[in-house]
Amino acid sequence: MKRSPRQPKPISEQLGHRLSLYAAAAGATGVGLLALAQPAEAKVVYTPAQVTIAPNSTYNLDLNNDGTTDFAIAQHSYPGYSATLYVGPNANGVAARAGAASCGCNSAFAFSGGVKIGPGRPFVSVEAELAKVKKIHGSILSFGLWRNQNDRYLALEFKINGETHYGWARFNVEASYAQGVVGTLTGYAYETIANKPIRAGQTSGEADASFHQKNSLGALAAGAAR
Repeated sequence: MKRSPRQPKPISEQLGHRLSLYAAAAGATGVGLLALAQPAEAKVVYTPAQVTIAPNSTYNLDLNNDGTTDFAIAQHSYPGYSATLYVGPNANGVAARAGAASCGCNSAFAFSGGVKIGPGRPFVSVEAELAKVKKIHGSILSFGLWRNQNDRYLALEFKINGETHYGWARFNVEASYAQGVVGTLTGYAYETIANKPIRAGQTSGEADASFHQKNSLGALAAGAAR
C-alpha cells in the first residue's frame, strides 16, 4: 500500500508564541552584546621624553601638556653629605608612596611595567623620595625603592577640570656617593577619561580590554539566568 506523505503537524499557538518570544530575546541579546562590548571611548596620551634632572634643580612635569604643572621632580644635593631625588607635593597631583615599613624611607613606589594605576593606590599628598644617598658616621648609605633602577614607573593621580585622572612617569635612576642621585625621565602618559585606570607603560588603548569582555559576558549570563 502506498503511504501518503506525512504532513507537518501545526505548531500550537502557545508554542509558537514562545518561539517568537525566544527569537525576539535572542535578537535583543545580540544587540545587547554589541552595546556591552563597546566601552566608553578612552584615549591614552603618551609623551616621550629624555630629561635628566640636574643637581639642585626642579623639573615641572605637565602630564597632560595643558600649561599647568602637575608634578615637581626635584634633586637636592648637599656636597659631602647627601643627595636626594624626589617628587614633591603639588596642588594638582600626587604620587603613590610606600610607607617607612616598606623601604625604610618615604619612597615613591617604583612599579614595573603593566601594573594597574588607578583608584585604591596609596596616593599621598606629601614629598615622596625616589632615591637618596647619605653619609652617616663615615658610612655611605643609600635609600629608596628607585636606587639604581631602570624603566620604573611613578603612579600618578592628578586633576583635569576638577576631575581625577591617572597616569605614569618612567625614570631611570642612578644613585652613588660619587655622583649623587641622577634621575632621567624617559616618558609619561595619562588616561583622558576621569577615574579610569591606566597600566604602567601603557601608551594607547584600553587599560584592561578583557575587563569589558568579562563584564559583557557576565551581564548576558545574568540576564539568561533570570
